[in-house]
Amino acid sequence: MPIIYDLETDIRFLQGVEKGVEKGAKQEIEKQTHKQQEENKAKIIKMLKDDTLSTEKIATYMDVSIEYVNEIKKQLKD
Repeated sequence: MPIIYDLETDIRFLQGVEKGVEKGAKQEIEKQTHKQQEENKAKIIKMLKDDTLSTEKIATYMDVSIEYVNEIKKQLKD
């Protein structure tokens, strides 16, 4: 007599699925955050190249530290 077992209702299976979904969501958030940081860096580089705004104003507009803007500025010079 065969035993019929529905794996999709198993508690351990459901816990694994939930953990996988959480891991995927976390990776997606990290990916979006990295993408946003790269876009912000590109905007800062564009502002620095335009050379009409001060480092302080760029930092204020982009909501980053002055040190971060200076670091990017230094990378551009190298």
